[in-house]
Amino acid sequence: MFVVVASISIAAPVFYRLAGGEHAKARLDEMKDWLVLHNDAVMAVLFLVFGANLIANGLPPLTT
Repeated sequence: MFVVVASISIAAPVFYRLAGGEHAKARLDEMKDWLVLHNDAVMAVLFLVFGANLIANGLPPLTT
């Protein structure tokens, strides 16, 4: 089940590109350009979420 869920982030754009033609290609290129432009912010949010998860998982053993 994990592999299926993890594969969606790769398979969805591929199927979208194959089914959507040139319109899908243009839209995916726009998304790629946005991600490249905002890479620092995207990574900061990603690390913030990972850090919050790590802290949340580490606190319960300390409180018992």
